[in-house]
Amino acid sequence: KVRHLTMHGTGPFEDQLFQLVSEDFPNLEHLAVSNPYSQKDNRHTSTSISFPHLRSLTLQYAHHDYVELFLQKKFTQLPKLFQLCLTYKALTTI
Repeated sequence: KVRHLTMHGTGPFEDQLFQLVSEDFPNLEHLAVSNPYSQKDNRHTSTSISFPHLRSLTLQYAHHDYVELFLQKKFTQLPKLFQLCLTYKALTTI
């Protein structure tokens, strides 16, 4: 059972990838995303992405598109999240 995952990008991550991660790793508790590249399609999926056990999310080195995806309730559900790491600039951008 995967509980910790760090994702480094050399190109954009699209919503479908996070949908797959949430389905394939349902017990994920800690996720770190490091990707400075903007999503090509940032209209976001109509399907809500759920990480039911995610407690810690690090977006410190992620483009603000990923911050928007994870922090807007209409896109992603994070019911157990209690630790969030990101830059102030990314937070004020969304």
